[in-house]
Amino acid sequence: YQFLFENAPISLWEEDYSAVVAMLKDLPAIAGSDISAYFHSDLQRLDPFIAALRVINVNKASLRLFESKDKATLIEAMSETFTAKSKAVFIVELDNLLKGLDFYESHSELLTLKGNRRQVKLHFQINQDTNGHPIYKRILVAFVDVIALHEVQSELWEHNQGAAGIEDAKENILEKTKLSIETQLQQNQRLKSISTLARGVAHEINNPLTGLLNYATFIEEEVKSPQLQEFAAGIRKEGKRVAEIVSNLLTFAQQDPGLKYSVKIIEIVRKAVMLINQSLMTDGIHLDITGVDQTVSIKCRIQDIQHVILNLLTNSWQAINRRIYHSPERKQISVRTSFIEIEDQKYLRLGVIDNGDGIPEEDIENVFDPFFSGQPRTRGVGMGLAVAYGIISENGGQISIQSKIGQGTRIFIDLQPESDPG
Repeated sequence: YQFLFENAPISLWEEDYSAVVAMLKDLPAIAGSDISAYFHSDLQRLDPFIAALRVINVNKASLRLFESKDKATLIEAMSETFTAKSKAVFIVELDNLLKGLDFYESHSELLTLKGNRRQVKLHFQINQDTNGHPIYKRILVAFVDVIALHEVQSELWEHNQGAAGIEDAKENILEKTKLSIETQLQQNQRLKSISTLARGVAHEINNPLTGLLNYATFIEEEVKSPQLQEFAAGIRKEGKRVAEIVSNLLTFAQQDPGLKYSVKIIEIVRKAVMLINQSLMTDGIHLDITGVDQTVSIKCRIQDIQHVILNLLTNSWQAINRRIYHSPERKQISVRTSFIEIEDQKYLRLGVIDNGDGIPEEDIENVFDPFFSGQPRTRGVGMGLAVAYGIISENGGQISIQSKIGQGTRIFIDLQPESDPG
């Protein structure tokens, strides 16, 4: 859902109306039966209701429509986007809430943060819980730019020479959206199954491993032979390494409740590397993480970012083996960090660079599309990169790619550091 919400082509807002609804309960006693006349006689009476409206989230299309540099700025300035016309529409929304209606749409007008007026079509949808009660804490509001919509419809009309083309286009869009949702749900179910399997395997390994470590410690303390003591110490050392891998696997398989924590980026990288490094070494691939900053922290959903890094390392591993599996050429993956500026804000850039077979230039712009199936070298990575794109977006970051055939691939993840790196 978050991936579809964030990347929808229209402006979407998640809003909490619970405080507004609580205020409305006392309104008939003050305004009488005609609340529309009550508000229209003095539009300033709307101000407390607008102030009580809390915006939970907006998507990227909202930033473009409202001409805002980031989400926080737009959410904070929400009250400044109202015009006299949109206030009139808001009055109808309040009236509908009092009447218990769960859907409303209307033409409206908004003011961008740069002072430009936009004519929009507004859709207001209230969902219900399993008992049929309205959920006011998370109402979905959509804004469609009317001018842009008319331009698209005109182009479709001209291209298809009639309204039938528009209807076909609508059906195609709806079908693709349905497929996107179904595919995403299937992917989520697969990930959940993998997580369940990983937890089960980790627990099964953990129990005998604990016994193995205890026996190794006992042998090391009880035997007199220096050689046997050395062997026991070796068993204990390797056993601890397995225990660390199992612990990391359990962490990776945990169901993320959506909470964000502060963590050093090097710790996330190390945990991801531990799950794949043995496979890389078996195939003779050298993984270099010395270029990762040792001190900078980010606030994120830790399992999410670890999942993305592991996904990117897996893609690099496969790409390298496709190009130089039987070649004496050095197989190399490097992970490094740097700092960049995006719209006057500092970001931590994490790069995963390989010398694999690369991606065709004509395929690069499509690799984050879950439906994309290009050349053989790019098949199978679409859904993985689409999920990665969604995860990084949900964590307030960006992901980009550079690649050339035969020269390898560079994938960059840009995330805001928790503190100013200076």
